[in-house]
Amino acid sequence: MPVDCIGHRSGHSGGYFKTDWVDKGLLSKLRVFLPLMPIHHPAMLAVILQCRRSLPQTPEFVTTDSAFHASLPPYAYTYPLPKSIVKRFGFRKFGFHGLSYQYVVRSAAAYLGLDLGRSRIVACHLGTGGSSVAAVKDGKSIDTSMGHSALPGLVMSTRCGDMDPMLMTHIMGIYGERADDMIDLINKRSGLLGVSDFSSDIRDLIPRLDYDPNAKLAFDMYVYRLKKYIGSYCAALGGMDALVFTDDLGLHNWLLRERVCRDMAWCGVLWDAEANRRATGDGISLLSARRSRVKVLAVPTEEELVVCWEGLRLREVPHAAVA
Repeated sequence: MPVDCIGHRSGHSGGYFKTDWVDKGLLSKLRVFLPLMPIHHPAMLAVILQCRRSLPQTPEFVTTDSAFHASLPPYAYTYPLPKSIVKRFGFRKFGFHGLSYQYVVRSAAAYLGLDLGRSRIVACHLGTGGSSVAAVKDGKSIDTSMGHSALPGLVMSTRCGDMDPMLMTHIMGIYGERADDMIDLINKRSGLLGVSDFSSDIRDLIPRLDYDPNAKLAFDMYVYRLKKYIGSYCAALGGMDALVFTDDLGLHNWLLRERVCRDMAWCGVLWDAEANRRATGDGISLLSARRSRVKVLAVPTEEELVVCWEGLRLREVPHAAVA
């Protein structure tokens, strides 16, 4: 069966596009973004180029993870730097995991019978690699934990998340480390791996919580940072209608969800421990008590389906020659 077109997920578009056909101009833009997402973008670009070699007459398109967060207000996306610096380099918060948020927010609203256009949802995309949180009001993102790059926000598997930037300048100034070394340190050797000193996978930490202080510290830091973001976004939204967990850890780690949602009655979450433990992650699961004002859900994400939707929409737009 012939392939009509090939879709790719890009983490970063730099605000230049949402979904577009692959041509020489787009490839040039994608190469510029390689340093911003050193874990994902080199592999993505390699796949695009291989597809062009293997199926040279097949149109390819790229849809970006950051487009969902284009609705952030200026006070949420602007960095408090001199205007000349911001303008020169195009610095702003972009945010990521947008394809996932686009799907799970819509699915959660439909499941709960909420009017998405009049809803307040905090969504947590918790992967075995990157993780983030988004505050979604009336179906539009108003804030998210990642920033200009995918580094800020939560404690992640190998990324440090939020941290005092002066630490990096001290290391570079005092010990003479290069920028490339710092990029490697904060993206690939920090987070759960750096704190636990043995694994980047939170599932490896959990069996050791009772006897390994490093594993416990890493787990507690992950939970604490996530809980802080949920609380702050609840405040930014003026309350929550729903709290959504998705991706590998969000769907399949009942202990993580339980620790995060414990003692959150102040914001309207009444927890159902048994429902949480029974959730398999194969479909949408209600994790909160029936009488809970805020509904807590585990919702499987379908980023590939969103890429497909974007491709079907894009096929109505003429594409450039792929040669």
